[in-house]
Amino acid sequence: MFQSKPFIFAFSTFALCYGTSAHAEITAEEVWAEWQSMTQAMGQEVTAANVRETGNGLLVSEFTTTTNQQGAISTGSIDEVTITENGDGTVTVTFSDEYTITSSSEVQMGGGSAPKGGGAGSNGRLSQMIEVGLSISGLSTASLVVSGEPQDRLYAYDAPSLTLELTQIEGPSDAAEDISMSVTFAENTAEYRLIGDGNTPSEMAFSGNTGAMTGIVSAIENGMNISANFNLQQLSNEGEIDLASYASFLQMGFADAGENLAMRMQGGYASAGFQMRIIEGGTTMVLGGSNQGGTLNMALADGGMQLGQSSQNPSFQASGSGIPAPIAVSATSSELSLLIPVEAMPEPSDMAFRIDYQDLTLGDDLWNLFDPGNNIPRDPANFTLDLTGQVQMFQSLLNLDPDTIQSAPGELRSAQLNELAVSAAGVELGGTGQLSFAPGQIVPMPVGQIDLTATGLFALLDRLTAAGFLPAEQAAMARGVSAMFARPGAGPDTLESTIEFTPNGGITANGFPLQ
Repeated sequence: MFQSKPFIFAFSTFALCYGTSAHAEITAEEVWAEWQSMTQAMGQEVTAANVRETGNGLLVSEFTTTTNQQGAISTGSIDEVTITENGDGTVTVTFSDEYTITSSSEVQMGGGSAPKGGGAGSNGRLSQMIEVGLSISGLSTASLVVSGEPQDRLYAYDAPSLTLELTQIEGPSDAAEDISMSVTFAENTAEYRLIGDGNTPSEMAFSGNTGAMTGIVSAIENGMNISANFNLQQLSNEGEIDLASYASFLQMGFADAGENLAMRMQGGYASAGFQMRIIEGGTTMVLGGSNQGGTLNMALADGGMQLGQSSQNPSFQASGSGIPAPIAVSATSSELSLLIPVEAMPEPSDMAFRIDYQDLTLGDDLWNLFDPGNNIPRDPANFTLDLTGQVQMFQSLLNLDPDTIQSAPGELRSAQLNELAVSAAGVELGGTGQLSFAPGQIVPMPVGQIDLTATGLFALLDRLTAAGFLPAEQAAMARGVSAMFARPGAGPDTLESTIEFTPNGGITANGFPLQ
């Protein structure tokens, strides 16, 4: 596989659809001038073959924007953009139907033979250019209304239906031989507010809704035929972006400008689903999944990155000639969140990680493969892990070069186990704890303790023995070993253990030395 520099699609589209600015009694000429000024401030080259006055505005023909980010070049173009003065102090922008985007970037191959037309980069890795073409159609039914003052401009965007299609992909020899993609966005509305100078605004706040997003993807590669479709319903999003740091990022990339990039985005949807079919040789595999709504969020600020997602009633299914039994997995809820420091800081920075699955179940077809006698309880399982702590960062994670890195970019200073809660097969495990780590250690040596509680372990051993999964001698040995590392708890079939990490590198369980 290959790795590449990011393609700059997003801002070209933003500049086309949302990149104008307005104030009370604004004219079409002012909108066009401010549009050019702002896109150029973002590091883009803006051209138009012709700008012609109409009776109440301007007609811009063969409009093109070009962005070059460290050799990754993206060009967006549209035949016509019409800027119309409404007579009430607002301006409406309309478009011809299709907007095309062509992006090219150098990719570095992960290994193998040299690709056709490729060569070796400065780091000795094989490289080749990849080109991607996209088109967005349906813009002729879209409109953008611009209003507000120079320092506080509002854009109201409406597009009944837009279709994004992959029109071209050329590049590495390991790319798919034939690939197609089409994604439709229905009932789109959005509002964008730009705050600051009209030519170079400093902040953008946005919100939007899409009634439905549906897509079809197919690919053929080395005799493998893959087809998939997906859908999301009732999407919404909102957030803010610091445009000054975003402009630097567009021009210089993460390596040189990522440390100052500040943005926050969050969104949700009412439901989602996908289906995929993979055919290779004489085998077929069918995959599918769905949920009943979820959320996504991302933030970059103050040297840290935050990512998160959650979903309600997620489910996954898989079947096919290469699978011994159909697979069905579901839960009532899932959550994953991550906070990591990404920039060097003089003091330790916060970190956090949380994963949570509730009422996780496996289908009976899968259970029956290894437990046909139904000896193991099939009650829904739960899993929660919640960690927080601090990390001392010495280097930026956004501009690390894997070929030149000499030491770890940071050191763990503390870790707190806020919650460990696992329940499955009739067993419950819980834990909390606090650990600290001294600076300058090649191998991190924790100091602190973790408290663990388990319920139902002995009952599970009895069931496994009765089912023939575990010999009685091994079950008896497990009971004996547990007495060395755990003590009886307050309730029946309950064990407790305190794991201590001492300053001299020792580890004990209820006072019994482990190291």
